[in-house]
Amino acid sequence: MDDKDMSYFKKFNSLKTDDFIRFLDKNNVTTTCAVCTHEVAIVAETMKIAASDNSVETAFATLYKHETAINTIHPQNFYYKLHCEKCGFITTFTAPVIFNWLQLEQLKEESKDDANER
Repeated sequence: MDDKDMSYFKKFNSLKTDDFIRFLDKNNVTTTCAVCTHEVAIVAETMKIAASDNSVETAFATLYKHETAINTIHPQNFYYKLHCEKCGFITTFTAPVIFNWLQLEQLKEESKDDANER
């Protein structure tokens, strides 16, 4: 991976579970399984422990990479997933879409903060 590829890989690998859930909520993603209609979908998570304080754990949405037939690195190859706890059906979400949404949300928050400071 070159530096540019590594840059978005690091960014995509830092998505906190709470931010992923906010994205799902804001986009009215249902937790009802499209196949069996079970009501619970589970976010694949990775727990990371702070090196400076091993009592601090943070949940991150697990990043997956689609391996293409021709080995290419492209932002669209990265995704996160939900799975049904009953039948195992998997729903995936492309990483760049979530990060574009997150950036817009952060800009909105910053604009609100700037307006409140005036």
